[in-house]
Amino acid sequence: MPSGKWFELCILRNSSANAFFINGILNNSQSAGGGSLNPSVTQSWYVGANVKYSSWSFIGTMNDLSVYNYALTPRNITDRYNKVWIPPSIIKINLTSGNGGVGDTSSPYTTNDTTPTFAIETDRNAICAIDNEDLDYMTMITEDILRNCSTTDGVNHVCTLQPSDGLIINETTGNAYIACKNSYGIEKSDALTIALTEIEATGEEAIETGIKQSNIGATATIYTNQQVYLRDLDNNQVLATFDKVALYDLQRWAFNYLTSTESPISGLFNLTTAFYAAEYQYMTFKEVNESVRDFIDNTVNP
Repeated sequence: MPSGKWFELCILRNSSANAFFINGILNNSQSAGGGSLNPSVTQSWYVGANVKYSSWSFIGTMNDLSVYNYALTPRNITDRYNKVWIPPSIIKINLTSGNGGVGDTSSPYTTNDTTPTFAIETDRNAICAIDNEDLDYMTMITEDILRNCSTTDGVNHVCTLQPSDGLIINETTGNAYIACKNSYGIEKSDALTIALTEIEATGEEAIETGIKQSNIGATATIYTNQQVYLRDLDNNQVLATFDKVALYDLQRWAFNYLTSTESPISGLFNLTTAFYAAEYQYMTFKEVNESVRDFIDNTVNP
């Protein structure tokens, strides 16, 4: 056995033979030395050490020890190793929020949803969590319990990327990570590649959501792709088109979400309390709507 790696060793002793298994597979056996261990012996019982011949002692580290009062079968030993040491794997994936809600079962999973939902199936009982970073299961749920896809062992899980982990709208592809672990803590993380579509429409939706969440949301009039005349820093008149414009009383707010191929309006600045403008880029849905909401709430006339 090479050094620096963990192994599961199992010694089987029954009335007719001794057998030695490594990682659930029979390595050696012999017929001599059968018979039951004598539990009535009052001497100490050592595992991994020989008090008479120290050179026979085990050199290495042991983590867990299990002793059975009956002889396991070879199948028992193999099943135990597979259950404990082999991490759960994802065998089926469906991006249920993809393709307009129809679903998508092939990578890259296509959607315009920056907090997509996946229905997944694992090859064995597990609990899973989802994140936009490649983290282990416990780190994911410690940072946000809502990342948990399943609270009890099972093979079917529903995982939704949380708003705090939303994919960046400008990126045409993003990644979500699902970490699944068995009841023994052995786990595996899988990366899911997501193709984002309708990027600009998603940015516009995030802006409108922010307007509606603001203090003017109930009564404001919202315009889409509205042209507005502005003055730049050089006092030149500029005609600009904004994704969303909100009108409330005598005030106006204009917002753009820029894709990676769009350029910001040159010389844009806020000069008057009657009109405000802002542009956003490389942000998540949640970041955009919160920024729009806070911008309006901090500038609206009392």
